[in-house]
Amino acid sequence: EGEGAEPVETHGLQPLPQPEPVEFDTSAQPTFDALPSWISEPIRVEEGTRVPFTDLGIPEKVARSLESKGYKDAFAVQTAAIPLLLPTAKRLQGDVLVSAATGSGKTLAYAIPIVQDLSQGVVTRLRAVVVLPTRELVKQAKEAFEICASAFDGQGRKRVRIGIAYGSQAIKAEQNTLIEREERYDPEAYKTAEGEG
Repeated sequence: EGEGAEPVETHGLQPLPQPEPVEFDTSAQPTFDALPSWISEPIRVEEGTRVPFTDLGIPEKVARSLESKGYKDAFAVQTAAIPLLLPTAKRLQGDVLVSAATGSGKTLAYAIPIVQDLSQGVVTRLRAVVVLPTRELVKQAKEAFEICASAFDGQGRKRVRIGIAYGSQAIKAEQNTLIEREERYDPEAYKTAEGEG
């Protein structure tokens, strides 16, 4: 054998020594949850549940306006979601995941709280974006938001404007539908604003 070659160790075929088995106490409950609480303990509402909108924290005038549009009472999904999403909620949820059948009222369940919150703002700018997978749902959501916007309009509230963008228009045209720009010719106000006056 050549210089620098490592010596070869030889061993018998007997099993290697193993550590003693550790016994686990299976009676103790884990100190963590594998699932978030919104999955392990969801809010469930019976399908036929109907509640007046005023019972959910919606102002009387808004409830009357919704009723005139055909929404007399809140559906089951709305009774669960609206109280969690209103700006006056005792415990703001952040994200809310809703699983309900088509036609169950999900759109109105998030449109009402969004419009109520936006109608209390002062500055006009883009405040909410709703992303939907199809043009049909975009049109449906726009109709629901417009119903809510007209219901919350007035009584010292700001008019919420609704715009849609679904890719078939030029970006400039979509921006113009979403953003209101006030343009006027007033050289004196400009000089004052620039500090020249």
